[in-house]
Amino acid sequence: MQKICDIYLLEDISGSSGLLKQLKIFEPKLLFEEDQFYSGFLGLSVRRIVGVAIVTHLRNNRIKSVNVPVEYKDKNLISEAEAEAVAREHAGNRDVAVRSMARKEVLTNPMYWCFQLETPDSASAMEGGGIVTVDRLDGHIWQIGETEEYMYDYNNFL
Repeated sequence: MQKICDIYLLEDISGSSGLLKQLKIFEPKLLFEEDQFYSGFLGLSVRRIVGVAIVTHLRNNRIKSVNVPVEYKDKNLISEAEAEAVAREHAGNRDVAVRSMARKEVLTNPMYWCFQLETPDSASAMEGGGIVTVDRLDGHIWQIGETEEYMYDYNNFL
Protein backbone atom coordinates (compact mmCIF):
# COMPACT_ATOMS: atom_id res chain seq x y z
CA MET A 1 0.00 0.00 0.00
CA GLN A 2 1.23 3.45 -0.88
CA LYS A 3 1.70 5.92 2.00
CA ILE A 4 -0.28 9.16 1.82
CA CYS A 5 1.87 12.18 2.60
CA ASP A 6 1.87 15.94 2.95
CA ILE A 7 4.69 18.35 2.21
CA TYR A 8 6.21 20.20 5.16
CA LEU A 9 7.99 23.47 4.37
CA LEU A 10 11.03 24.06 6.58
CA GLU A 11 11.14 27.75 5.74
CA ASP A 12 8.74 30.55 4.91
CA ILE A 13 7.56 30.87 1.31
CA SER A 14 5.50 33.71 -0.06
CA GLY A 15 1.98 32.87 -1.17
CA SER A 16 2.81 34.62 -4.42
CA SER A 17 5.42 31.95 -5.23
CA GLY A 18 4.82 30.22 -8.51
CA LEU A 19 6.10 27.03 -6.89
CA LEU A 20 3.21 27.01 -4.42
CA LYS A 21 0.70 27.81 -7.14
CA GLN A 22 1.92 24.77 -9.11
CA LEU A 23 0.79 22.52 -6.24
CA LYS A 24 -2.85 23.16 -7.16
CA ILE A 25 -2.33 20.42 -9.75
CA PHE A 26 -2.34 17.92 -6.86
CA GLU A 27 -4.87 19.65 -4.59
CA PRO A 28 -7.17 22.03 -6.52
CA LYS A 29 -8.72 23.40 -3.30
CA LEU A 30 -5.38 24.78 -2.05
CA LEU A 31 -5.45 28.54 -1.65
CA PHE A 32 -2.38 30.62 -0.97
CA GLU A 33 -2.83 34.30 -0.17
CA GLU A 34 -0.26 36.32 -2.09
CA ASP A 35 0.47 38.65 0.83
CA GLN A 36 1.09 35.83 3.35
CA PHE A 37 4.03 33.54 4.03
CA TYR A 38 3.63 29.80 4.48
CA SER A 39 5.64 27.17 6.34
CA GLY A 40 4.82 23.82 7.91
CA PHE A 41 2.27 21.45 6.42
CA LEU A 42 0.72 22.54 3.13
CA GLY A 43 -2.45 20.45 3.36
CA LEU A 44 -1.72 18.02 0.55
CA SER A 45 -2.76 14.36 0.45
CA VAL A 46 -0.50 12.78 -2.15
CA ARG A 47 1.07 9.36 -2.60
CA ARG A 48 4.61 9.08 -1.22
CA ILE A 49 6.18 8.92 -4.67
CA VAL A 50 4.38 12.12 -5.76
CA GLY A 51 5.65 13.78 -2.58
CA VAL A 52 9.18 12.72 -3.53
CA ALA A 53 8.80 14.49 -6.87
CA ILE A 54 7.43 17.62 -5.17
CA VAL A 55 10.20 17.93 -2.55
CA THR A 56 12.83 17.24 -5.22
CA HIS A 57 11.36 20.02 -7.37
CA LEU A 58 11.22 22.39 -4.40
CA ARG A 59 14.81 21.54 -3.40
CA ASN A 60 15.97 22.17 -6.98
CA ASN A 61 14.45 25.63 -6.53
CA ARG A 62 16.23 26.13 -3.17
CA ILE A 63 13.13 25.57 -1.03
CA LYS A 64 13.74 23.36 2.02
CA SER A 65 10.95 20.85 2.57
CA VAL A 66 10.30 17.25 3.55
CA ASN A 67 7.74 14.65 2.54
CA VAL A 68 5.87 13.46 5.65
CA PRO A 69 3.28 10.70 6.14
CA VAL A 70 -0.04 12.29 7.07
CA GLU A 71 -0.16 10.41 10.38
CA TYR A 72 2.34 12.98 11.68
CA LYS A 73 -0.24 15.76 11.35
CA ASP A 74 -2.23 14.09 14.14
CA LYS A 75 -2.75 16.27 17.20
CA ASN A 76 -2.07 13.30 19.52
CA LEU A 77 1.66 13.19 18.91
CA ILE A 78 3.96 12.90 21.91
CA SER A 79 5.01 16.17 23.48
CA GLU A 80 8.55 17.49 23.61
CA ALA A 81 8.62 16.78 27.37
CA GLU A 82 7.59 13.15 26.80
CA ALA A 83 10.22 12.81 24.07
CA GLU A 84 12.86 14.33 26.35
CA ALA A 85 12.06 11.68 28.98
CA VAL A 86 12.59 8.98 26.31
CA ALA A 87 15.88 10.62 25.29
CA ARG A 88 17.02 10.74 28.93
CA GLU A 89 16.15 7.07 29.38
CA HIS A 90 18.06 6.29 26.17
CA ALA A 91 21.05 8.25 27.48
CA GLY A 92 20.75 6.19 30.66
CA ASN A 93 23.96 5.79 32.61
CA ARG A 94 26.15 7.23 29.88
CA ASP A 95 26.86 10.36 31.92
CA VAL A 96 25.49 12.72 29.27
CA ALA A 97 23.25 15.77 29.46
CA VAL A 98 20.15 15.93 27.26
CA ARG A 99 18.97 19.26 25.92
CA SER A 100 16.44 20.27 23.33
CA MET A 101 17.85 21.67 20.11
CA ALA A 102 16.66 25.07 18.93
CA ARG A 103 15.17 25.24 15.44
CA LYS A 104 18.14 27.22 14.12
CA GLU A 105 20.55 24.52 15.31
CA VAL A 106 18.91 21.74 13.29
CA LEU A 107 16.32 21.65 10.55
CA THR A 108 13.10 20.71 12.27
CA ASN A 109 11.25 17.67 10.97
CA PRO A 110 7.68 17.16 12.22
CA MET A 111 8.31 13.41 12.49
CA TYR A 112 10.68 13.57 15.43
CA TRP A 113 12.02 15.61 18.31
CA CYS A 114 15.75 16.17 18.23
CA PHE A 115 17.92 16.35 21.35
CA GLN A 116 21.57 17.04 21.83
CA LEU A 117 23.56 14.71 24.05
CA GLU A 118 26.58 16.28 25.72
CA THR A 119 29.19 14.89 28.03
CA PRO A 120 29.79 17.13 31.07
CA ASP A 121 33.21 18.26 29.85
CA SER A 122 32.25 18.96 26.21
CA ALA A 123 31.11 22.24 24.71
CA SER A 124 28.87 20.64 22.10
CA ALA A 125 27.52 17.38 20.73
CA MET A 126 30.29 17.33 18.17
CA GLU A 127 32.84 17.11 20.95
CA GLY A 128 31.46 14.07 22.66
CA GLY A 129 27.78 13.42 22.87
CA GLY A 130 25.85 13.28 19.67
CA ILE A 131 22.24 13.73 18.76
CA VAL A 132 19.23 11.54 19.48
CA THR A 133 15.91 11.77 17.66
CA VAL A 134 12.63 10.57 19.18
CA ASP A 135 9.68 9.73 16.94
CA ARG A 136 6.69 12.01 17.58
CA LEU A 137 4.16 9.31 16.71
CA ASP A 138 5.22 6.42 18.94
CA GLY A 139 8.28 7.64 20.88
CA HIS A 140 10.85 5.22 19.49
CA ILE A 141 14.47 6.29 18.97
CA TRP A 142 15.31 6.74 15.30
CA GLN A 143 18.30 4.63 14.31
CA ILE A 144 20.71 5.71 11.57
CA GLY A 145 19.36 3.12 9.12
CA GLU A 146 15.80 4.33 9.61
CA THR A 147 16.89 7.93 9.07
CA GLU A 148 18.78 7.02 5.89
CA GLU A 149 15.82 5.01 4.56
CA TYR A 150 13.37 7.83 5.27
CA MET A 151 15.60 10.46 3.67
CA TYR A 152 16.02 8.36 0.52
CA ASP A 153 12.55 6.80 0.16
CA TYR A 154 10.57 9.92 1.08
CA ASN A 155 12.86 12.80 0.09
CA ASN A 156 15.22 11.55 -2.61
CA PHE A 157 18.32 12.35 -0.56
CA LEU A 158 21.25 10.05 -1.15
